Amino acid sequence: LAAREKEVAELRAMVAPLDGQGPDEAAAAVAEATERPAPYSGGFIGAVIAAAFVLALAIVFYPTIEALVFGAPAAPVQTLPSPKVDERLAPVAVEEKKATLLRDAKLRAEAALSAKVVATVTSGSEVVVLQTQDKWTLVRFYGAKALEGWVQQTMLKDAAAPTKDN
Repeated sequence: LAAREKEVAELRAMVAPLDGQGPDEAAAAVAEATERPAPYSGGFIGAVIAAAFVLALAIVFYPTIEALVFGAPAAPVQTLPSPKVDERLAPVAVEEKKATLLRDAKLRAEAALSAKVVATVTSGSEVVVLQTQDKWTLVRFYGAKALEGWVQQTMLKDAAAPTKDN
């Protein structure tokens, strides 16, 4: 690096002498610039690199070094959570009262002949009785999809009501 600086200074002196300097003064300035020692010696730079390397190793291997110096940490005690005891109620059996349609029936939205027809169910189909009201019975039919509606009690065989609403 010093040789390169000397070469650059000589080229500058030849091309254009410094302000107000003659060729002799320019040569003296070039000599002065090249005689300056480098700001950092090779030994100093090597020491800085070695210190950075040691610091990097200490960071990378810190857990191992800590275990060697202070001893291995105690293994954490694993505790299992206490089993949660759920007392569940026994399933309640719900009796479904079933009935059979004596003839084709229209399931209605309400318990009235003037109510909207929800679906038509064929005779012989089995339905689940949900509720009775006067001369009407609310039934659920399980076909392609579950349907609910009101039918007249006269259309059902074995249609005793499980609940009575009036």
